[in-house]
Amino acid sequence: MSENAQGSFISTNGYKFIATFTIDGDDYIYAGSINPNIGPIEAVATIAYGSESDLAMTRSFTGRIGASKINIRIANGPIITGNLPASNHVDPAISVEGSGTWVIA
Repeated sequence: MSENAQGSFISTNGYKFIATFTIDGDDYIYAGSINPNIGPIEAVATIAYGSESDLAMTRSFTGRIGASKINIRIANGPIITGNLPASNHVDPAISVEGSGTWVIA
């Protein structure tokens, strides 16, 4: 991974999420479903990726959320990491999986 971008990772209901990252003035949005339910969370996040072409299509992911961190590895290489604020800790930490679709806004 050679590029990084700042953004956010938000789940209002624990099953669906939206991760948004600003790259060269465009918002790259990775939105999808997560399993199991993680509860509502909101965190500042960073994505590490090789090139903008990695941020396209529908991609599956695996990862771990909690107690105070987010770590999601998207199947084609990008990695989303972040710190959960004290008010949003997921304890105990849980392994997650799911898929999301990239769009550029």
